[in-house]
Amino acid sequence: MTIHNIIDRRTNKFNVTIEAILEPSSHDNYAKGATQFKENDNDLMVQSITHTTINNVIRYSAQEYKYPVTLFMYDIGTTGRGDIRTLVDNGGRIEAILYED
Repeated sequence: MTIHNIIDRRTNKFNVTIEAILEPSSHDNYAKGATQFKENDNDLMVQSITHTTINNVIRYSAQEYKYPVTLFMYDIGTTGRGDIRTLVDNGGRIEAILYED
């Protein structure tokens, strides 16, 4: 599946190097006026990807997710991730699972 929504929270919209958070689009079904996406058992994973590019995140989400996802884009170091699964972009290969406290 591909990215169905993008929330761009970058201060510099021309820098393609980002920190990204991917989450199931159905997480936002509660929001007023939101497109309603079907929820399923796989809709639990939220992932953060550090020091990546927009292109790499789009390719990764198309390969890894089987349901619609929302991409949140942030400037490097500004996601305030907390306790979610974090991945690292290693030259175009997204890998190295880290766990944040």
